[in-house]
Amino acid sequence: MRTLKNIENQKGYDELLKRVDSFLNDCEKGLVNLKATDPVFSSSDCQCCHRPLGGDRYACEYYDKQENLEHCDICIDCLTIIDTGQFWTI
Repeated sequence: MRTLKNIENQKGYDELLKRVDSFLNDCEKGLVNLKATDPVFSSSDCQCCHRPLGGDRYACEYYDKQENLEHCDICIDCLTIIDTGQFWTI
């Protein structure tokens, strides 16, 4: 997977959407419930888009298709895309 840091153009935006879609499809997550907690700063990669940017991470919980509770730490960009289906930039 190539490094994707900042979203600077349509190609980068499309790559981010592709990574979020892949995250949702991998491991048969079958999102039933997505709960985000208060953010915590982390220098670790986002577990969804894998961008190597420090920033707020949201500890999310979701249920897989077998109703096992799973955990992941994702960035606000990915959380926004998962929640709304799109990412807005100003």
